[in-house]
Amino acid sequence: MRQVCSIKKLVRICAAAILTVNLTGCRSESVNSITKGEWIEMVTERAGMYTHAQDAPYYLNIGAQSEYFNAVQAAVEWKILDPSYPFDPGETLNREWTAFTLVNLMRDLPETSSSEVRDLNKTIFSKQVASAAASGLMRTDKRGLFHPKDAIDREEASACLDQAVEYINNRHFDEPVMEFDWADEDTECYNEPPLSFDEEAMTAQVSQSSQAAENDILTWQDNSGVHAYKVASREGDSVQLEEFDLNEEADSYHIQGSTELDFNTAEFYDPWGNLMYGPGESGDASSHISLMANKENTKTYDMNGFTITTKKSNDSWTVEAEKKNEAKTGSIYASLKVNGLEADYNINYIWNLWDNTYFKIKFRTSETLGVKASYKDSRIGDFSKLDKNNFMGSMKNFMQKKNDAIQTELKLATVKIPIPHAPLVDIMVEVSLVITATGKAEIVMTQNHTVGFEAMGGDFRVIKEVDKKAEANLKATTSITGNLRAILRMFGINLTDAGIKAGAKADVKAVVHIYDDEGKMKNINASGISADLAEEASSQVDDVLVCADASGNWILDVVYNSGDTELGKKRGTTTLSFLDEKNAPLFEGAKVHFENWQRVDHCTRKDRPKSEDRETMDTNGKILTDGYAKVVRKGQSVTIGILGVPAGYTVNELTVTSSDPSVATVNGLTVTGIASGSAVIQITTPDGKYIASVNVLVPENTSA
Repeated sequence: MRQVCSIKKLVRICAAAILTVNLTGCRSESVNSITKGEWIEMVTERAGMYTHAQDAPYYLNIGAQSEYFNAVQAAVEWKILDPSYPFDPGETLNREWTAFTLVNLMRDLPETSSSEVRDLNKTIFSKQVASAAASGLMRTDKRGLFHPKDAIDREEASACLDQAVEYINNRHFDEPVMEFDWADEDTECYNEPPLSFDEEAMTAQVSQSSQAAENDILTWQDNSGVHAYKVASREGDSVQLEEFDLNEEADSYHIQGSTELDFNTAEFYDPWGNLMYGPGESGDASSHISLMANKENTKTYDMNGFTITTKKSNDSWTVEAEKKNEAKTGSIYASLKVNGLEADYNINYIWNLWDNTYFKIKFRTSETLGVKASYKDSRIGDFSKLDKNNFMGSMKNFMQKKNDAIQTELKLATVKIPIPHAPLVDIMVEVSLVITATGKAEIVMTQNHTVGFEAMGGDFRVIKEVDKKAEANLKATTSITGNLRAILRMFGINLTDAGIKAGAKADVKAVVHIYDDEGKMKNINASGISADLAEEASSQVDDVLVCADASGNWILDVVYNSGDTELGKKRGTTTLSFLDEKNAPLFEGAKVHFENWQRVDHCTRKDRPKSEDRETMDTNGKILTDGYAKVVRKGQSVTIGILGVPAGYTVNELTVTSSDPSVATVNGLTVTGIASGSAVIQITTPDGKYIASVNVLVPENTSA
């Protein structure tokens, strides 16, 4: 009997030992830790907290010389850190400090019960730890223990931070609110159109049933816009109106809402302020607009030598611009499509202060730029007469005779979109397109944007996300940017705004190689020469080869609270540049070299046999095509030319596939455009050892 008991006791001891190992084993392993200073830098950077108001240190141990000073100052002002608790940036971040800072960042999590966490007595941040566990932001173990003092792994902390930032950057206000606390407690606001209104005399006739009296606010909306006036006096049904300052008449107001903006309810104005079309209307013709299409919701007008065509649907708006060159041998075309507009706003104004203010706009843009130039003009001259010894001098003379450069800004339109359930609130969207190009170029971009801000007291936090994709066939210095500004308005007053300038630019420089009779190469400075014009000219001159070096970058500038908004007048305008040549290269490696517009590591002229009779040639282990990018219109086709394949292979053996047949299909080396977008055509040898890729662009614009 004793032996049995001893065995049972031994089993219990072993089981307890195994359980202990299972519960503590993961915590005994080393973690990739992060310091508290690094953590606060990470939190403020991802949450868009780039500035702070106070220069005096909140912590005596973290002065202005500290690398963490700016991040800590911002974190205190956003109440992520509390100076009443000591903070050492060199200490290892643990689980309780992670919970403390993230819950403070999220701020408005609902109150939760602490019963789920069994070791709350071991942390000084019991409220934040309980909230982090109850919300699912952080987890307890199977026994309900949080282990607040344990170091947290850097990757786990980063994942929790991503969730918290996702939460604060995507606030939704599903219940519309529009509340006013007027300085005069007897003031009422009446939203009712008058029977008649004389804007010059500032008088109106109201119905007998109207309750509007002296010092009340009278508002209405008609085809000319939103009207908001103060009633100066009333005699019978006649009222005398006067202008009023909302921020003086109201001690406080609160408006909030979240909505998807419907272009079908919008009013569209041309650059001269004329209504093109409104909700359910075909629009009014003006002296500036030449109607060239009878299709519903399509308008055409001329601007800066461009023919501008606008199209609208329920959820998108497209503007296309095209300009023919003087000789009618080429064209410049550009398009900008905006869709998926969503707005979230929560504006709190109290005693001339803007507190807990939130404004965010989400939208998607698709931009296309193409420049087609032809140099077969009598003014250019005969390329066959060029001498390689005077190649550059002749080229410069040609460039002086003919310059196809274009640089222009097209202020396309202004769109006023009402917000449902808030008759006095609307979003005004201003859109323009800036294009620069010389020679031949084609670029297609699709970008998803989220821009906005959050203000709390004297602090300002940026909300910014961009998901970008671009494909380009560049033979010229080229740039395209779409500028969009969204203004939140009430009573026709600009409260706040967020604007974005987003796009890409590329600089393509010609590199001229001139070979002597012995085959030695001499590089010539080709600054100021269009690479595509030089390449076309060199094709008829022996021993001259023109290559190109291309560099480029994404562009993303954001402006908040412009000077014509109420918040901008109070807080000042904030302008931030997020993507530029320093941090956002367009090409991998920042710079690429092209030979015959095929990306190469080095010039391969000496690597190739001169015979043009061979079906294949030794290409130094590369499949060479006649271009690294193609543009094909919907329903049309282009053929990819194969300049050479590696030794031992033939063109007929190559396998050709499309990454997205819904955009472009392939049949042999023939590519057919199906729908707007981009696809990668992959060309592979039978054994898969050698691969070449050609980017295919199918633009939205089909008129060019």
